[in-house]
Amino acid sequence: MPASPENGYLSLVFSPIAQGLLTGKYGPGDRPSGLVRRAGRAFGEKNLKKIEPILNILREIGEAHNKQPAQVALNWLITQRNTFPIPGAKNEHQARQNAGALGWELTGDEAEKLELATLGWR
Repeated sequence: MPASPENGYLSLVFSPIAQGLLTGKYGPGDRPSGLVRRAGRAFGEKNLKKIEPILNILREIGEAHNKQPAQVALNWLITQRNTFPIPGAKNEHQARQNAGALGWELTGDEAEKLELATLGWR
């Protein structure tokens, strides 16, 4: 039996903001300083350029709702059927930022825009 929402399975999404990639903090010209992230492929110049269009959409939607890119990404995941994101937080500020994903909704057009933009990442 395939693991799918139709079969009653729940997807637990670990690292839903991709270790900080979806915060908007990093980009092709602004890579992380820590050795672990800097050495990882996810934070390589090529991947940072590849993810830039998605970050631009997250920023655009965030501006419309007065939200940060990571809050938009988390909100979108929360609305996905049978999906449960588990964001990490190093401190109270990050935990509060994560909580900002709650209490508001994306428009249908915004959700569709994210759906289409992320097809190649699944």
